[in-house]
Amino acid sequence: MKSKINDLIFRACFILNYSQEVFGVRLRCI
Repeated sequence: MKSKINDLIFRACFILNYSQEVFGVRLRCI
């Protein structure tokens, strides 16, 4: 279950990084 949560966080991070280029918003994942 913990690894599943980490996977969701990783995907969310990837989406944020993608939207960063699309919308020009600077978001960083810790």
